Amino acid sequence: MDLQKIIQNYVGGMVAEKIGQKMGLSGNQAQTLAARIMLLLLGGMVKNATSSSDGAASLVGALTKDHDGSIFENIETLVSSPEQFKGAKILQHILGDKEVTLEKALAQEEGLEQEKVKGMMTMLAPLVMGALGKEQSKQSLGMGDFMEMFDKQKAEQKKVQNPLLGLLDSDGDGSMANDILGLGMDMLKKKM
Repeated sequence: MDLQKIIQNYVGGMVAEKIGQKMGLSGNQAQTLAARIMLLLLGGMVKNATSSSDGAASLVGALTKDHDGSIFENIETLVSSPEQFKGAKILQHILGDKEVTLEKALAQEEGLEQEKVKGMMTMLAPLVMGALGKEQSKQSLGMGDFMEMFDKQKAEQKKVQNPLLGLLDSDGDGSMANDILGLGMDMLKKKM
């Protein structure tokens, strides 16, 4: 089972275009941006889930408890009132301190305003979680199934050089903790 395909099946196509319309994007812009955001979110989830057993358990627990896929029955509400679906909180859990850096980088690469990228990310985050939760329920997936998929996705990500995914783990050691600490140290040095 391929995590990227699962997410694309639920979130691609008309769903991405509808969200893109809200952000003032053309259909092609919305599809391209949605695909890139989904990869980033998946990359963040894989890094978090494979960096510790607590990370995987936390993600699977969140899917079980809060993300059953019913969000796909509420796309209109998501587009009109995205704050109801806690996308900003989900982004913080998945991307941590790298969120703004990734928004800026993606906006620059796509030639879009950062606010449009942020809005798209905020609406896509609960959909990505909903897609995985719906599949979890449909396929009766457990922790072992998810760990297998995360490991497979991690191996695939290592094969593909994506500079944005590199921002999630700047030294490539599989852990973002030391990268975040390094960013903090750099910021302190600049203030001194």
